[in-house]
Amino acid sequence: MKNLLLLILIGVAGYWGWNQYQAQSSPAFKRYTQYFEALLEEDRAELKDYVNGSEALRPLYNNAHRKALYSQGEEKFAYYHVISEQRSPNGYLVQLRVKRVQRFDPPGEDTFYGKKSVSDVHYVTLKKDDSGEWKVTAFEDSTKKQ
Repeated sequence: MKNLLLLILIGVAGYWGWNQYQAQSSPAFKRYTQYFEALLEEDRAELKDYVNGSEALRPLYNNAHRKALYSQGEEKFAYYHVISEQRSPNGYLVQLRVKRVQRFDPPGEDTFYGKKSVSDVHYVTLKKDDSGEWKVTAFEDSTKKQ
C-alpha cells in the first residue's frame, strides 16, 4: 500500500512538473517574460517590439507601484509559476495567469538565497501576428485587480 501511494505521489508530481515545463518553454510565455523585464526596466524601445497595440503599453505609464514592489533590495533571482493558460481553438490567442516571485536581500544584508520575497500575479493576453511572432495585447497585475 505504501508503494502504491508513493507511486501515485510521484505520478502527480511528475504530471505537475511536466505541465509547468511545457507552459514555461512555450514561445508565448517567453515573450511575456521578455515583455515584463522590459516593463520593469522601462525600456520603451524594447517594449514596442513585444506589443501589439497601445493597450499593452499602458502599464508603462503607471509603473511606480511595480518598481516599488520589485526594488526593495538586491534581487537574487526571480521565478514564475503558471497558474493557468487558456488557448483559443485556432492557437493564435493565449491568456496567461502567472505568479512571479522575486527573492531579494534588504539593503545592508547579503545572503545566498535572499532573505525576503515579493510576489505578484500577472494577467497577460498574447496574440500571434501574421509573421508568427507572439505579441502582448493586454497586461494587468494583481495590485491593480484588487
